[in-house]
Amino acid sequence: MLLWLGGECKLKLKKGLALALAAAALLALLPGSARAEKDIYVVGLLFGDQLFPDAWNRVEVRVPNNSDKDFQGSVVVELGGEYVRDVFVEAGKTGSLVFYLPPLAYIQRDYSNVTALKIYLRDQRGRTISKVNLTTGSRTTSSIFVGVMGKQAGEFKRIGNVLDYLSVAGMNPESLDNLQFAQNFRAIVLSNPGPVSLNPHQAANLRRWLEAGGMLVVGGGSGWQQSAALLSPDILPVRIQGVETIAAGDLAPLGLPSLEEGEYTIAAGEVVGQVLLAAGDKPLLAAKKVGEGTVLWSALDLEAAPLLNPANSEAFWQKVFLLRPVVKAHSVDYNLVSQLFNSISQDSLASALSPGKLFLLLLGYIVLVGPVNWLVLRKIDRREWAWFVIPAVALLLTAGAFAYGRLGRGSDQILYQVNLIEQYSNNKANIQSFSGVFIPRSRDMTLSSEAYLAPLSGEIVSRLDGGQQVLALKKPPLWSVQKFYGAGVLDLPGSVQIEASFNPSLKRAEAKVTNNSGQDFFAGFIKMGKEWFEFGALAAGESKTSKAIIQPDFQSIISRYNPSSRPFPGWYDFSYYLPNDPVCFLGFGDSGPFSVAGANKKVALDIWVQTIETRDFFAAGSLDIPRGILTPVVLGSQADYYSPRDYHFYSNEEANVDLVFSLPENIDFSQGEYRLNLDTVWGEAKGTVLVYNFESNMWQELGSLDNLFKQTRSILLENLGDLVNENHLTVRINYSGDLGFSLDGMDISVTGGRIND
Repeated sequence: MLLWLGGECKLKLKKGLALALAAAALLALLPGSARAEKDIYVVGLLFGDQLFPDAWNRVEVRVPNNSDKDFQGSVVVELGGEYVRDVFVEAGKTGSLVFYLPPLAYIQRDYSNVTALKIYLRDQRGRTISKVNLTTGSRTTSSIFVGVMGKQAGEFKRIGNVLDYLSVAGMNPESLDNLQFAQNFRAIVLSNPGPVSLNPHQAANLRRWLEAGGMLVVGGGSGWQQSAALLSPDILPVRIQGVETIAAGDLAPLGLPSLEEGEYTIAAGEVVGQVLLAAGDKPLLAAKKVGEGTVLWSALDLEAAPLLNPANSEAFWQKVFLLRPVVKAHSVDYNLVSQLFNSISQDSLASALSPGKLFLLLLGYIVLVGPVNWLVLRKIDRREWAWFVIPAVALLLTAGAFAYGRLGRGSDQILYQVNLIEQYSNNKANIQSFSGVFIPRSRDMTLSSEAYLAPLSGEIVSRLDGGQQVLALKKPPLWSVQKFYGAGVLDLPGSVQIEASFNPSLKRAEAKVTNNSGQDFFAGFIKMGKEWFEFGALAAGESKTSKAIIQPDFQSIISRYNPSSRPFPGWYDFSYYLPNDPVCFLGFGDSGPFSVAGANKKVALDIWVQTIETRDFFAAGSLDIPRGILTPVVLGSQADYYSPRDYHFYSNEEANVDLVFSLPENIDFSQGEYRLNLDTVWGEAKGTVLVYNFESNMWQELGSLDNLFKQTRSILLENLGDLVNENHLTVRINYSGDLGFSLDGMDISVTGGRIND
């Protein structure tokens, strides 16, 4: 897609060379072509020509050199700060540079209207020889992004017809250059990608993406080698040995509605993962867990018969995404982070000059320029001197206040950090660092890190220095705090272990935590359903036991950094940093594991999050699960939502919201009563509540929204064994109108159940 911004840019070099700047941008994955050699144009890929405030954005800048002389210069992309890359373009060739920009929400609070992206081309002397301002709309989305790396990537657009919250875009190996950008995608499809390869950095990022919870779908058939060649053999659920043919009737487990008679080519081999669907001893779909992610393998070629048929394709992908549901990544509310950062940084002169001291200073000035000045000048009979004495006193007091303030602030280049750390495996964690450095003297300075850095303040310039990304601050304002973002992966010796019992007969439940993460926490909590457990300080290797409490004291966390801070607003509850999983560990530290060179002092608040699989808590025997434990996650909807837990949808037409509940493994569904509780559904919507029956491969109606709004808000789940696959229960709310709900009141309760050995 080409978006022409018009006009010719006449570029003049010393010897009359002509050079055109092409700015290709915005969530781009596939290149376009220029209309004319001097036009400035934008290639909009992925989902149009808009910036996504809640996603990482990719900007590609192209510089075609149509002259007979080589060109040396730089390209600058300005958004939040400046991203500078040197460019060398041989005569008659085109240079290409890629920039990765953080979510707009990190840069500006008001991103709902338009955003200006400025792009400059500069020569070797730093002179701007071309400039373009790109104004683009921006929008949030509740879509789950699916990336496709395949020969016919455009054919996979129909995946979006299967579940309306899925959006599909083409990918290439370069899409894996930046881990943060790759994490926009919750699922990646590999299907006959052609003669491409992944370099070691791209392969490592794919592995990290997968281990952090992504789903990788790998196609088989006659083109299986092209897909398998991009992957390490140890992550595939099948050791593929070759291809063979299979009769149409043997594909019945896939539930394809328009299957023609004949034979079809499949890839076959030894299964080392889990078989999901099979034709006799031939696996059709197999899966393997890799970290928190899943590799799903299809014996069929995803771009060949019978999946070329649109009806078959949609049925296949619906089965794939219901068998292995993909969930939108846990998002960060930057407004919450900003509040925390301001609380710990104390980045104003007021911290050096308190209101009381400022009042005394003002009072002294009034006394000096008033009665003291008048009495002294009167005594020496020089009242006419008042015209220069009063300004002189003002200047002296201003200089004194400045010096006192500077002394109060000190000379340290203090690095402030709010580090969000989410552990996704036993020894790996993702870090997002919202950082800022206090400027005690207005002079140039440099910040560097082995992890990815992005400027959030206008005075910061991002450069590549020998392959390492550095941030350069060019005489930033005195006493300011210059903000930037960092992201990386933390290696750990272990994780936090939790022991607890889900026994509703206990009046006060107990939980035990053992800290094997290698990190010290000055405060630790467990959220289990609607109950909290508080452990206080928790050193590395330490174990503690706690009884359930009603509400933890989060104000003490802020008071540790800023004793004079006002009470932390209730709606800035730290629980909003948690994903909506039934059991989560929430820890607070101050070590600041995200390392940045360039500052000589660090003040860090580490917010550590680790989700715990509920199935780890259920042993064989009787099963009773109270309310608030088996809560759902929202797969998605095209409508926006208000918060990670409180959703509000509106649609004039029929629309769906899909929820997934994770149940304990090895349940004997012949025993016990299972209830779906939807206490917190409200609104004026019309529609039904459905559940997917994996036995019949159809949606099954449970009840109407109208009845739910008026009655008990509880539905008995019968024949649950037919409704559960791989301990997942998928519920759909089909509606039209105004629908709202809170996840805190949606759950499954169990009475008199049993878990088999």
